[in-house]
Amino acid sequence: MSCIRFRAKLAATLLTALSCTNLTQAQNSPAAPSLQELLKNQYKISKTGSDASGFKIIEPGTVLTIQKAGLIATPQPASHFISLKLPKVCDNTFKRGNLTQPGACAKTTLGSKFLNEGEKVYITKFEVNEKSNRITFNLVECDSCNGVTKNGSMKATVHFEFADKFLETAEPDQVSDVIHQLLRPAQ
Repeated sequence: MSCIRFRAKLAATLLTALSCTNLTQAQNSPAAPSLQELLKNQYKISKTGSDASGFKIIEPGTVLTIQKAGLIATPQPASHFISLKLPKVCDNTFKRGNLTQPGACAKTTLGSKFLNEGEKVYITKFEVNEKSNRITFNLVECDSCNGVTKNGSMKATVHFEFADKFLETAEPDQVSDVIHQLLRPAQ
């Protein structure tokens, strides 16, 4: 075999081996974390429960301070009414810096109230939905943070709506910047 043919064959063999090694490494390397997973590092979910005295925060998570007034919240049911149908949670929407809520919900849900700027809330759940360009936070009022002496934690849901396809490529800091316009981690 000529020296040139040998070198060509050796180069082809080495390239094939390197390609297989890179493919195997790519298949074995962990996938990049999802936006949901990355945000979980920034926002710790509170664990909740209830006993004879009512609704409780069992393990506090991240405390957020409301930055804009107008977040509508509804009451948690009393423990002896827990088996009854829960009051409707009004859906608040935050889009392009504006907070909106369905007016009918606030008027028809018994005990609903607006949470004010500076009040504090816990996150009980959040979900990232890249297809609908939405992040949803379920919140509950931090009674002890807000000086509430009677157990009456108010709950709220807020949908953060983003531009089309924004969440598919957004960095966690870009998303947090939008969230922090309404809900900022307490100092």
